[in-house]
Amino acid sequence: MVTKRKAEVGADVGRRYYDIKGAANLLCVREWTVRTLVWRGELPYRRVGHKIILDAADIAAFMERGKKRNGL
Repeated sequence: MVTKRKAEVGADVGRRYYDIKGAANLLCVREWTVRTLVWRGELPYRRVGHKIILDAADIAAFMERGKKRNGL
């Protein structure tokens, strides 16, 4: 039997657009962390009405920029 938490995380994989809550689940951070990244301009977004929408490609690009690489 799949737990509710696992089902929620699995449901987010493969989506194109995320709201703040969905992006936070995808990144394994709190919603306020995603909001802060948006307010700082580190994570691009689009507004639809009052809702903030994030593109999965922008989230992936943000993660790539943040990777630490060993100098080997």
